[in-house]
Amino acid sequence: MITASNSRGWRIIHLLIAVCVFSIPAQAKYGGGNGTADDPYLIYTAEQMNTIGTEPNDWEKHFKLMADIDLSKYKDTDFNMIGYASGWWGSSENKHPFTGVFDGNGKTISNFNYNSSIGKSYIGIFSYIQGATLKNIYLVDPNINTEGGEYVGSLVGFSRGTITTCYIQGGTISGSSEVGGLVGNNAGRITKCASSATVLGSAAIGGIAGYNQNAIIGDCYSFGYVSGTRTVGGLVGFSGSHASIAYCYSAGKVHGTDNVGGLLGHSNSN
Repeated sequence: MITASNSRGWRIIHLLIAVCVFSIPAQAKYGGGNGTADDPYLIYTAEQMNTIGTEPNDWEKHFKLMADIDLSKYKDTDFNMIGYASGWWGSSENKHPFTGVFDGNGKTISNFNYNSSIGKSYIGIFSYIQGATLKNIYLVDPNINTEGGEYVGSLVGFSRGTITTCYIQGGTISGSSEVGGLVGNNAGRITKCASSATVLGSAAIGGIAGYNQNAIIGDCYSFGYVSGTRTVGGLVGFSGSHASIAYCYSAGKVHGTDNVGGLLGHSNSN
């Protein structure tokens, strides 16, 4: 027999259960933090790194790498690149850049692989960044092959941000045009970076950046093999009229047919 007292008792129990359930925190997407400058999201695993690319609402946040990670489990186009862009770089449509801060914290990201036969562009761990800062990132043996693709780099496909103290060790970066060991197209600032990656393509191919678009590159060096058809440089393939390149050098072999240089393939600067 259910009395009023019993009914009240069950309501209290149900309320306590509900409170307990809703008090349990949701499973964290990352390894900790809340995405602010003082408390960045913490990345410990390849899975957490891959998750960033599925969370556009986090692309304005702060991240910090806390352990060496290996991305070799992600094949072909499995890895979720961070930031998004498509079409011609001058258009404003179909673009959602990463605008936050990613601190590699001196840890390594190894075996980033991306392979596409359909000419995909804006390829890199970070597809497209704008106003962002990437720092202290070490990539080991990145391998990218996108037939007919533009804006291809191991770290960033197209950059309108700041990249500093980032290093690429080995690997092969291959595309069609504006292909670089570090960045495909640089429209921002690159400082204190280096690459030993092999870089292959057709036009605007460089050891650090394929195209330096009225931007800044300083205190950088490359010593990987660079090969293309035209505008091929050991450091930068094509450099715009208002671009700046200072205190840089290249020590790798360079091969091409037209506008080929040990440091720059072609520069429009006066």
